[in-house]
Order: sequence, then structure tokens, then C-alpha cells
Amino acid sequence: LPFIPALSIQFYLMSVIPVPIRLQLSILAQCWTYVHFLVCSMNFFKKYFSNEFSLHLCYLGMIIGWIRYKQINFYIKNIKINAINVDSDDMASLKSKNRLLLCFYFLSACGMIGVGNIRLSESFYVHWLMGFLIFFPSIFYSSFTCYVTRILYRFDIESYPISLIIGCISQVILFTLFIVMSYFSVRNISFNTFIDLSFRLHWPTNQSDYVYHCLASACEWLMILANVILCFSLSNR
Repeated sequence: LPFIPALSIQFYLMSVIPVPIRLQLSILAQCWTYVHFLVCSMNFFKKYFSNEFSLHLCYLGMIIGWIRYKQINFYIKNIKINAINVDSDDMASLKSKNRLLLCFYFLSACGMIGVGNIRLSESFYVHWLMGFLIFFPSIFYSSFTCYVTRILYRFDIESYPISLIIGCISQVILFTLFIVMSYFSVRNISFNTFIDLSFRLHWPTNQSDYVYHCLASACEWLMILANVILCFSLSNR
């Protein structure tokens, strides 16, 4: 309940601030999200600030997705009014894809709330489920954003989504590497051993699978940081 007034104020401010400034604020909010992830690796900040910051940052993330959704709706409306020989079915399809984008973004933000508030030591299965809820919708969001932006490019509204495509491909590659490295890291140990938090925190360095474990962890964090490309691209647009 204490977060509801804060969220209402945030939405009100975003409604009265001009669009260019809104997008610049959104990029700052999103960049702060990634700074926060790095800072929270320190125990003091993680203990006292992690949950509250995660909630507020997820709300800001939802606002970013909402701003982009409204922006594309505005473009679609202008295309209908100004463009010649535009198929109404194509525009309706584009509008439905835009709604789907918003759903993907909100799902990813909800996954982030779950990961931030349900630790691996508290519930292994729920934490991993929330983690996949971050990455799968995020990859779909990047892919569909590339598709929608290419359509806007045909109407000379936005530039060709080169950065978005690079970010999307990076996410797919890193996610694939994460799955492969995770498989190689657990192939010689039992599942019960793997879900033991103490074992993973103190993984024996003399085991051959230790390197794969480290590579899987690196790919996991690089997937999160790869969203910075998406963040800067949306801000620029």
C-alpha cells in the first residue's frame, strides 16, 4: 500500500512532462536499474535497500514500457491520418502487436520484482521461474520492437533499428550460452547437490565443471546488462 501513492505521483508527473524529457528521464531510470544491480552485490546495500529499490525500479521500468506504447500508438494514428493507400488491417495488426509489446515489458518487470524479493536461498524453483520470466519476455520484446520499428522506418518515422537488432541478437546468443554452460556445469553432479546453495557459493575450484559454472554466471549477468542497448535505443527514439 505505501507504494501506491508513490506510483500514482510518478504516473502523474510522467503525464504532465513533455515527451522528449519523459524519454530522457526513462533512460536515466533504466540506467539506474543496472547500477543498482551492481551496487546490491555488496551485503550492506543488499540487506537494507534491495527490496524497496527493486520495487521502485520495476515501477519505473513499467513507466518506460508505457511511454513507448503510447509513442507507437501516436505514430499509428498519424500514419492513418497522413499516409496514402494504407491497409487498415495492417494498422490494426500493428496496434495489436504494440499491446503485446506492453504485456511483454510488464511481464519482464514482474519477473524482476519476483527475483528481487524471492531469493534463491528461500525458494529455488520460484526464483528461477521469475528469472526466466525476465529473460523470455525481454527477448520477445526486443524482437517485436525490431519488427515494429522496421515498419515505422518504411514510413520515414524512425531510423532503421540497427542497435535494437544488435541488442536482440546479443540477448539470444547470451541466453543460449547460459543454457549450454549451465548444462555442462551440472552434468557430473546430482540435482540435489546443484540446488544446495552452500555448494554453489563454495563450488570446488578443482572440479572441471567449475569453469562452466563461472561462465554460466557471467552470461546470466551479461544478459541483464545487454538490456542497456535496448534502453539507450528507446531513449534515443
